[in-house]
Order: sequence, then structure tokens, then C-alpha cells
Amino acid sequence: MIERYCSPQMRLVWSDANKVLHWAVVEIEVMKAQGQFEIVPPDMHMHLELTLRPSLEQMRAQEETLRHDLMAFLAAWKENTEHEGVHRWLHYGLTSSDVVETAQALILLQANVLIGNAGYTLLSELIAHATEHRGTIRQGRTHGQAAEPTSWGYRVADIALALARSLDRFVASADQVRVGHISGPLGNYVHVPRDVEIAVCGALGLNVPDSSTQVLMRDSLGAWAYSLANVVTVCEALALEIRHGQRSEVAEIFEGTAKGQRGSSSMPHKRNPITAEKISGLARLARSYVMPITEGIALWHERDISHSSVERIALPDLCAITEHVLLATSDLVSRLDINHVGMHQNIKQQGTTTKMNRLIREGLSRDQAYEKARENGAVESCPAPQINHTFEALARLRAMLAAATAQDGVSL
Repeated sequence: MIERYCSPQMRLVWSDANKVLHWAVVEIEVMKAQGQFEIVPPDMHMHLELTLRPSLEQMRAQEETLRHDLMAFLAAWKENTEHEGVHRWLHYGLTSSDVVETAQALILLQANVLIGNAGYTLLSELIAHATEHRGTIRQGRTHGQAAEPTSWGYRVADIALALARSLDRFVASADQVRVGHISGPLGNYVHVPRDVEIAVCGALGLNVPDSSTQVLMRDSLGAWAYSLANVVTVCEALALEIRHGQRSEVAEIFEGTAKGQRGSSSMPHKRNPITAEKISGLARLARSYVMPITEGIALWHERDISHSSVERIALPDLCAITEHVLLATSDLVSRLDINHVGMHQNIKQQGTTTKMNRLIREGLSRDQAYEKARENGAVESCPAPQINHTFEALARLRAMLAAATAQDGVSL
């Protein structure tokens, strides 16, 4: 994880210390459930809870020999107690994936809360900005060419509604990766019964799978990864509008600058859209992680670990990138400088469709009207965009967000 693009909160979520903490939580809950079903002595989990958790240094020392991170964790934990029961019953009936993947589900839950909060904060910013600029008329463009007049608020509203849909997909996929499994070697429940899995996942606030092998199938994780890439790419759509709008020959939209900010080391006149460009670059990186995560669906037989090395890198990075882009886009929207005069001056070809349609109504054929409108250029005025339905949708969305925030105090 690159510190430049990772919040302190997200860094903590994906830290080794947090991972080990959740491994311990899973092991304790398993032993507690096994005690309830008389698989191990009923009070054994209390002895485990009182055993000092292993330090990262202890684990790393063990891993030099064992070459297996979870076994190093277990060995280091046993080092901290002489209780025979802990040595005997810790990790009883389990395989590594039971602990690692269930803990990973808890870590993803924490990361998804950070991402969701950043996403809904941005959505609120976009709704407010779109509403404010509903009547800000600008030159619409297709293929990079002047087309018809439209509203800047309408363009932002379209992006806001796309983000809302993307966040809906994210929330659904986040729930699908909120799954633990305690099913033992090969996932066949021979050495640990299904009742233990249900009890453990219930205590941890996780769903249980309908089936698993030694690992959970990665289809849900792949869908979750795509949902994050989709969210980030919607942010890039706004970033591209700003990058184009800040071009010298367009000069319609500018990133706000901080006092003392410099644009170029050699050209003092430059005012570069650096945040928007960063968003575009990070969006490419986010999309690049979707494929390797998705390729973890196809493993050899009941499991191999070709997915493991990918996920150690891709999951933390994708979470960090997504949160960073959402936060950066919120900041970008809050600092936008809209050049109303420049937008008005750039409306050069406005109303050619309006003129063509008027000529058709006056009796010309479509081809005649098309050629005449093209030859004579723009009209002096054209109808306002008919966009009430879009802003009604935004108003409903804003009300839903306000109600959810008032009820829960958080976004996700």
C-alpha cells in the first residue's frame, strides 16, 4: 500500500496487527462454539482469551522456520502459555483457510464501511453541486466537438445518478463478501460440524456460505472488485470533464487552488488540473486489479494458493485507491471554480437542431433543413433543456440520504 494514496484509517484496517487481531478473534470464537457443542472442554476458550496474543516479532521469528504465516501465528501464541489445554485444542479441526478467510471477511467489512462513507459523502456533494448549477448553461459536446447547449448541473446530475447506482452495486457486493466459513480441511465438515460454523459466523456478524471447498469460491470477491472499479470510473468521468474544461482554449471549469500552490516548475502561468489527472490515473490502476482478483475463481481442485499472493496486494490496494479517489473527488467538487462568462462565450453552434426542426415545420424536407441549418449556423436562442425529471430524481435521492443519515448516523 502506497502511503501517498492510503488514509490512516485504511492503513490500520489492512495492517498486519489488525489481521493478527482478527485471526485471534476467529480462533477464540471457534473454541467457544466448540465448547458449546462439547467438542472441546466448555471453559477452554477462557484460557485462550487470557493467553497473551503473539507479537508480530514473535510471529516473524517463527515464520522464518515454518514458512507458513498462520502456523507461525499459532506457534507464537502457544509460546505465550504453558496451559496444556490451549496447546491441545487451539485450532482443533480447522484448516488455515477457515481462520484466514473468515478474518478477511471481517477486515473487508471494516474497509467497506470506510469506502461506503466516502462514497455517500461524495454523492451528497455531487447532488448539491448539480442542483446549484441546474441553470448554468454551457456548450454540450459530442466527439469533443460543439453540439447543443445544455446545463452543467445536468451533466453533474447524470454523474451523480451513475454514482448512486454504482454505490448500490457496491453495497450488494459488499454483503456478498461478508461471509465466513469454518468447515475444516476440504470444507467437508468432517472435523468441524456445520453448527460450529453457524455459531461462529453469527457471533461475528457474518453470513454463512451455502457451500465451500477448502476456500470460498471467488465469484463474489470478483464482483466486489468490479463494483469498486466501477465506482472509481464514475469519478473519472467527472475528472475528464474537468480536465477538458480547464484546457486553455476552453477555460470553463477550474480546480480550485490553495494559497501558494504552484502549477509548473518552469512555466509560472500554468494552472494544471492535477487532482482530476490523479483520479484518472488511479482509476486505471483500480480497473487493473479486477482481472487478477477474478482469476482467483479458477483454482486447482478444492484449493491452491495462486489467489493468495494476488489478494495480499490487490485487496488492500484496491480498497485504498477507491477510498482515496472518492475523497479526492469530494475535495475536487468542493473547490470547483465555474467560469460562467467563459461558458457563455463558448456557445458558438447553439441551436442548430432547433433551427433545423423549425425549418422542417415550415415545410422544408429534412435534407433541405439539415443543409440550410448547417450553412447558416447558430440561432440566437434555443429552448431550455427539459430536465425536470432528472432533478426530481436527485431530490428523491437527497431525501433518502438525509433519512438514512438521520436514522443510522453513518452512510453504510
